[in-house]
Amino acid sequence: MDIRWDHADIGAIEVCLDGNWVEVGTVHGETSKGRLFDGLHAQEWIATRRALRTRAEKQRSWNEAVVFEALKAIRDMNTTSKLAFGLIDKNWTVENLQKLESSLFDSFKVAANTARTQRSEDGYGRSIEPRAPRNTETDAAPQQASARRANNFEMED
Repeated sequence: MDIRWDHADIGAIEVCLDGNWVEVGTVHGETSKGRLFDGLHAQEWIATRRALRTRAEKQRSWNEAVVFEALKAIRDMNTTSKLAFGLIDKNWTVENLQKLESSLFDSFKVAANTARTQRSEDGYGRSIEPRAPRNTETDAAPQQASARRANNFEMED
């Protein structure tokens, strides 16, 4: 399948179906104002990924709200203004595109938002909705008992 995207608008991803190019929507980013990735420059997305990785280098999954908050912070730091004046110029060669495509989502994935705590019905404290653990894998393999000498010693009076 042929796919194309515009570095100046990564929300405008197109696929070729039966010889016609059709724009497909992003999986994440539906907001009341439209899709968040519409009009998003590739450099803004790279800066957002870098900011999240700096925040927690080993984290592999980020809540949508956190990703969008980080993106907003990047935009608020005048990234959009720099792009408007052409201060950021990325050389989009075939080699650079291949490097970028292989690294875009290699460090983390975007996960759906989870329910936040709510005020309790009686007005005291907060209610926490139970949810399944994020990681159901165990870190260590089960240990097998090993044969060893017993420690048979006694205390003398």
